[in-house]
Amino acid sequence: MSAETLSSLPISIEVKDVKLARIIIRPDGIVWVVVPQGYDRYDVEQLLSKKREWIIQQLSQIEWYKKIALSENFYLFGTPVRLNIKYHNAHSSKLTILNNKVILSIPKSRRGQEISILEKELRKILRNKLNAILTQYSKLLGVKYNRVSIKKHKSKWGGSCSNKNNLNFNLALLSLPEDTLRYAVIHELVHLIEKRHTKKFWLIVSSLVPDYKRHEKILEEHWLIVWNNEIWRKILAIPEIEIY
Repeated sequence: MSAETLSSLPISIEVKDVKLARIIIRPDGIVWVVVPQGYDRYDVEQLLSKKREWIIQQLSQIEWYKKIALSENFYLFGTPVRLNIKYHNAHSSKLTILNNKVILSIPKSRRGQEISILEKELRKILRNKLNAILTQYSKLLGVKYNRVSIKKHKSKWGGSCSNKNNLNFNLALLSLPEDTLRYAVIHELVHLIEKRHTKKFWLIVSSLVPDYKRHEKILEEHWLIVWNNEIWRKILAIPEIEIY
């Protein structure tokens, strides 16, 4: 992407009760400018011009991951896969994963409910994986957790640990390579011991996952893929944004 293309970028401008203007690059490549009251179009253009090189760098990275996200219509366990839907006369639904192909078999009577059925089947898979990982590593860490919820977070991975030791995980964790999915779960379990990202927190994490920094990078990269993948956007109900 060249600097000359900056003026033609999709830009969303939002006026908020803030002191300073800021630029946020959405994972889908939309440049979101948040400005205080009194900011006019000229001020926005000046701000964009000042941050031009940084914006171009961020957008170039997003374009790379967009290509990966769109190389197939779905993304599962760190790999682009082709989701095929088959209709049958039975009453049950089934999700079959075969190498780089995923087959969702659903009743003909439920045509039009493909995404909700797919979400339900994915929840089953993630629940089983979470149970296995949590059981193993909670024993190693000597921690106890309460409720485990699977959410459809639209901002990052959304994993969180409440004061009541409830754990929340993003359904989109299934898009990650399995070792990174495991790391994301371990990360949240360590928060049962240390709520904040202190030195102690990272020491505990590194004792279980020595290459945790590699997984942190994968988490960042894969969020760009999730946001730009056709089917994950539908599952997570990621909204479109008005552009100018």
